[in-house]
Amino acid sequence: MKKNTIFAILMLLVLLNVKAQEEVRAYNKFTNKAELSIVDSNYTKALKYYNKAFEKIEHPFARDYYNALLCATFTGNNDLAFDYLEKLIYKGIEIEYFTDNEYLESLHKDSRWQVFIDTYPARMEKIQESFNLELRQELIGMIERDQQANRRIIIDTINNYTAFDSTIFANVKHFLEIVEIHGFPTEEMIGLNKPYKSTFNTVILTHYYQTLVSKDAVVLDPYNLNKTLEKAVIEGKLIDDSFFVLMHTYPKKPNIFGSYAVIQIDNKIIPLKYDKKSVNIINRNRKRLGTESFSDSKKKAIFGAEKIKNIPNRKENESAMDYTFVMNDAFKNKYFYIGIDYTATIFYSTKAKSETAYEKKKDIIYHLEIENE
Repeated sequence: MKKNTIFAILMLLVLLNVKAQEEVRAYNKFTNKAELSIVDSNYTKALKYYNKAFEKIEHPFARDYYNALLCATFTGNNDLAFDYLEKLIYKGIEIEYFTDNEYLESLHKDSRWQVFIDTYPARMEKIQESFNLELRQELIGMIERDQQANRRIIIDTINNYTAFDSTIFANVKHFLEIVEIHGFPTEEMIGLNKPYKSTFNTVILTHYYQTLVSKDAVVLDPYNLNKTLEKAVIEGKLIDDSFFVLMHTYPKKPNIFGSYAVIQIDNKIIPLKYDKKSVNIINRNRKRLGTESFSDSKKKAIFGAEKIKNIPNRKENESAMDYTFVMNDAFKNKYFYIGIDYTATIFYSTKAKSETAYEKKKDIIYHLEIENE
């Protein structure tokens, strides 16, 4: 009797887990349709898809709430817009993100806007109590140690690489210990101050994979980080875009998720072309995680690239491949967060280097090999 009860409980847990994963897949399907509608400037249609998506899971991503907020604002649906503002507050978004946002100016005429502004401080103080602030500081400390080690390399490359590698591996080991104890650090767990940027910065994971590449590691992913990250994506705890860009730096199977969709040098935006076999591999891996197809990703990447293509050139002594500053400038614009962060990596060059960098980077990306599983 006891064995039967245990078996029944286990089966129930399995079924609940399967159901939860199906709901995440449905959420991804509807948010993808919403984003494609935004690309087509059909904000009313996008809102319908977002509303369907938000019914599927308990904790939608802040990025999706923000995109829905803009759709509601652009279509004059203030009731929905204020609903989404409320959702974003409970994610911990800072007040300046709303008050200094030109796309929300039409809401200022609504009497609810001033109430929203006036009550924000007291409400946010209460909301902060729901976050695991100790864990948040622990993660921030890991990022600070990573950056300190990175700065030491800039000063003295030869003598500080070993210390940097030790910091990277210690961070990843500790991160996995955190996941084991607390679960994956989600927006609800630690909060975030901007819709697109979690308190948990994936830079420590990026540096881990980059370290594996630089070492030409015989034992790839010694901490089995991939498994943890894939599980987080499947369970709706990690945005798939963040995972894809991390996987591009993974030396064992580069680009099997199609992290690169467009290349941009100055104002040139070129959709990347992959052969049919490569696209099939990419789509198979994306389907396994329940995310969008590569063709849909490419449409959104082009949309995102168009948004930032006219940002002024950077100083000529900056890296021809340094796209981080460009994306940060784009994020300050506070427009739709589609295709500009991780769905596609966008390269940027100074004008003096544009032609050379364009030909070189285009050649590199076009000829990336995608190995079979």
